[in-house]
Amino acid sequence: MVPRGIRLNNPLNIKKTLILWQGEVTSTDPIFEEFSSPREGIRAGCKILLTYHNKHHLRNLNSIINRWAPPGENPTSNYVKFVSGKVGVAADQLIDLTQPKLLATLVQGMIEFENGSCPYDFNLILDVATSLTA
Repeated sequence: MVPRGIRLNNPLNIKKTLILWQGEVTSTDPIFEEFSSPREGIRAGCKILLTYHNKHHLRNLNSIINRWAPPGENPTSNYVKFVSGKVGVAADQLIDLTQPKLLATLVQGMIEFENGSCPYDFNLILDVATSLTA
């Protein structure tokens, strides 16, 4: 069975909010947003992560993922450990998400954790990250 995040073109499993995302379509899912394409879902996820970095000053994987996937709802410590291994940085190491390759690597790892795999080419994710950090 195809994971919900992949089916909804929302590979980071962004919950529904009042935000009107670029590429958002009416979702049949009661909890999660749906996008017109994987690119739009990845773009929304990157925008949220850049907001964490720029507005909330979250500068390490531990703080970013604890906000993204709070412990009361998720296996957050496993999530941090998994993504830390994928990105190749310690959970508390300072990172700069305005670096497109780092943002893309983080998003790729998060997609893999959220869905069990990342079916998208890294260059697609990097292109989205680059367009938002340029």
